Amino acid sequence: DEREEPARGQGPRARIGFRAATLAAVAAIFVAILVALPWLTAGPSRYEIATAAGERKKVELGEGSSAVLNGSTRLILDRDDARYAELAAGEATFTVRHDDARPFQVVAGDHRVLDAGTIFNLVHDRDRFSVEVVEGAVVYDPAGADVSLTAGQTLLVRDGMRRRLGRRAPQEMIGWQRGQLSYRNSPLETVASDLSRSLGTEVRLDPGLAATPFTGSIHVDGNAAESISTLASTLGLRARRTEDGWRIEPQPSAPR
Repeated sequence: DEREEPARGQGPRARIGFRAATLAAVAAIFVAILVALPWLTAGPSRYEIATAAGERKKVELGEGSSAVLNGSTRLILDRDDARYAELAAGEATFTVRHDDARPFQVVAGDHRVLDAGTIFNLVHDRDRFSVEVVEGAVVYDPAGADVSLTAGQTLLVRDGMRRRLGRRAPQEMIGWQRGQLSYRNSPLETVASDLSRSLGTEVRLDPGLAATPFTGSIHVDGNAAESISTLASTLGLRARRTEDGWRIEPQPSAPR
């Protein structure tokens, strides 16, 4: 009979050695998992609170501070630090209990705001960042420009543009909480972005309309179609329903 000879190194001793090495490796992995388990199961200290478009939510931040989030907003908080928040995107009004020893700070991209005992509204939207002080005072970019703002003052920063200081009635700064948006010579692209956030439907513009200035107030607590159509007609434009929202564009030319 022809019998197959075992290959060199693959006899009984080799097989036992292989099994022993395998068991040792498994045991080492098991021990490593046990050692790492507390680290693996411990959740990170930072967490996110988000709102859908058109939604508003009040969030308790701890130590007597709170924030009201507008639609399409992402706020990152820290379980280990109640004096820190990051506005990743969107709009929020912060009401902060001041503490000289531990100032409350909000980070939004490259921007940093330090509270000085206040209520303030922040917007972090694409290339736009704004801070508006409703009550008290804040410090913008404390480690750099160190700009102090008091009640009624505003600061706007856009990519590639210089900081712009202004003034605004405090009640207008948080008008979105009451369903009213107010503007003074603001570009239409800003208005469209705010409408998208507050109404819960995407509002797009014809590219040539982005810089068109708008002054006035828009009610956003009622029917979205009515709010958008009223804005368009006020500017001599038209609002057209699309598959995923609305588009504001010039009126079609009359046929010759």
